[in-house]
Amino acid sequence: INSNAELKNKLIQMAKTDPSPSVRAVALSALSDIPVNEAIPIYLNALQTEYSSSIISSALDGLFKHDKKMALEQAQKFETDKSKNIIMSILNIYAESGDEKYWEYFKKQFSAFSGFEMFRFVTVLNKYLKNINHSGTTMNAVKTIYAIYQSSDKMTSFALKRTLKEIEKKWTDKEKNLKDAISKSKQNNEPTQNLEDELKTVSETTKEIKTIISNL
Repeated sequence: INSNAELKNKLIQMAKTDPSPSVRAVALSALSDIPVNEAIPIYLNALQTEYSSSIISSALDGLFKHDKKMALEQAQKFETDKSKNIIMSILNIYAESGDEKYWEYFKKQFSAFSGFEMFRFVTVLNKYLKNINHSGTTMNAVKTIYAIYQSSDKMTSFALKRTLKEIEKKWTDKEKNLKDAISKSKQNNEPTQNLEDELKTVSETTKEIKTIISNL
């Protein structure tokens, strides 16, 4: 697109003025590779003036590609929206951040998805939880997911079981890596207190996770 000025300008015009919301949304998506100084104003304008969920979703996705911090700020403005397109865009933005404060938003979205859509949600949820290292948030997630798992249909239970197993593996690996790091530090006569304090928390969390999901 950047090598074809005529095409780029046509797409920009379509994104702004085409009478069809679906066409404007597609045009926004197609503009994701243009320079950041050109892209951001277009996406922000769409977020401020459009009402179509597909357009808002495309604008959030495009903005996230160019400016993750700004995308996080804009995503929060749409948290009350019920459109699944917008919800998925917000979830993808939050997932990469790895910030514990977004867990509550993820938690609220379990009821928004079912069937095959649940697999889309769980894929993003897994990405988010892989970036979470806070034990309190992790345990909140494990307890929430396990409770939903127990009362869900077969397809949803299958997806959530995989999530719980991945959380268990992450924290088991984290515990092992800390033990290895402590052992190496001792061999090198390096201080280990901070590592040992971290290991205590990680081991307690890992044990609690294993206890909760032992009946899967």
